[in-house]
Amino acid sequence: MKNNNQFNLKIFKMKKVILILTAISLNLSCSSFDWNETNKKTFMDACSPNGDLKDYCECYLNQLIKDDISVLESANLSDEKVNEIAERCEAYIY
Repeated sequence: MKNNNQFNLKIFKMKKVILILTAISLNLSCSSFDWNETNKKTFMDACSPNGDLKDYCECYLNQLIKDDISVLESANLSDEKVNEIAERCEAYIY
């Protein structure tokens, strides 16, 4: 049980770090707040710089787009919304 709680805490922290890094990168590089190719690439580069979370990050990005969440809005998501989106992509972490 303790290992499961530690794993969940680790996943939550990872989600928050990814979101914060991505938001910072997008806010610094955006001339548009739409999910154009430049912003998608910036998101992916920040979310998975070495490619080990590529599938998870692609899923997360697709969920942001599906939910009609702009680049600007993605930087200000509530913890609840971050978790909701992350849970949809959880299968891509393993």
